[in-house]
Amino acid sequence: MNRAKAVLASVRRALPGTVVPRGRIPDFRAWCDARETRLPWMEKGWDRWYIPVRDMELVEIAPPLNLDGTVHPVYRGGQFYRYPPLYLAQIRNGRIIGYEGTILTPDRRVLEEFSFAWGVPPSQWSIFSRLRFPPRQEKTGAMLTLLSPVSAKPNYFHWWADTVPRLAVAEAAGIRYYQVIVPEEMEDWQRESLERLGVTADRQEPFGDDYWQVESLLLPSLLGYSGMMRPWAADWLRRRIGLPKPAARRRRIYLRREKAGYRRVANEAELLPILEKYKFEFHETQGLSLTEQMKLFSGADCVVSIHGAGLANLLFSQPGVNVVEFMSPLPQYANSCYYSLCAAAGHTYGYILGEHNAADLVEKMPGRWRIDLRVDPEKLRRMLARWYG
Repeated sequence: MNRAKAVLASVRRALPGTVVPRGRIPDFRAWCDARETRLPWMEKGWDRWYIPVRDMELVEIAPPLNLDGTVHPVYRGGQFYRYPPLYLAQIRNGRIIGYEGTILTPDRRVLEEFSFAWGVPPSQWSIFSRLRFPPRQEKTGAMLTLLSPVSAKPNYFHWWADTVPRLAVAEAAGIRYYQVIVPEEMEDWQRESLERLGVTADRQEPFGDDYWQVESLLLPSLLGYSGMMRPWAADWLRRRIGLPKPAARRRRIYLRREKAGYRRVANEAELLPILEKYKFEFHETQGLSLTEQMKLFSGADCVVSIHGAGLANLLFSQPGVNVVEFMSPLPQYANSCYYSLCAAAGHTYGYILGEHNAADLVEKMPGRWRIDLRVDPEKLRRMLARWYG
């Protein structure tokens, strides 16, 4: 079916007045510079431009703590990361299509740097085989897009790591007067975060499965590989979001996931006595407002949790939190995003590899990332004893 759609799309691409994209631009700056060299100096930067705001940078993260002194491959892979340079781009009469906010030039070429899909080559992106498009709407004025494949879903961690930090790129470029294109459907915590970051409701332009041509379309760089928290972005978020005053008493927090209904600690009852001994509080972030989550984490001293979005709130903790994440031993499930976030926020990160039920690995394919995990209580006790005796 996908092959047939791709063939039909290629036929439609050649028809007059079609919407189907006709090509790709892998490097916006090279494309922009190539045209600029052919223009008289007074015409340069009129219909397309970019403003560099940050150079390429290499970030090294200290190895995570682990009981046996080894480091899981997923963390070794994340120890060094080269973040790309950042810039703010503009296209006059640029086009934006679909929930994921695919960006097209006026002559229908996809800008790859602002339109991505995990593990899928650009030539195979769904935009090139899509056959039905909504009618094009003309939008006046300047609009900045926050849309991407991760912004289209209300994922708490990716909102903070990949989506709203793009506002920092616009701020660094020195612009102020623009509307912001946001997902049509947002959770309350997303709206609250935008308000806190200065994007009030009257500046938000909800976008669903739409097709717009924007008079002045502003494109802030994606900050790097999705899920890697750039230290510069973490600093900006913590400064701009307005962190609550830390509580006088430092708190030890254990995050549960009963309300989530998946990716839980299968033998949690065996861990609770150990956590109680070390005076942990038991909390669940699902259902809490953004303000409530920020307040909970503002005075954290130690946070223990299985991998989950609630750990994104470590952004709102004072530097120096001890963190223990329960992680799967499977490469398909293991994830270094909170290792990255802890480094960016100044926390100490450790992990404990758990075990999966063998039957779950068979029955719940391909959704392995959702299955429960069993954690050895003795490993948790030993990890906490390193810090608290």
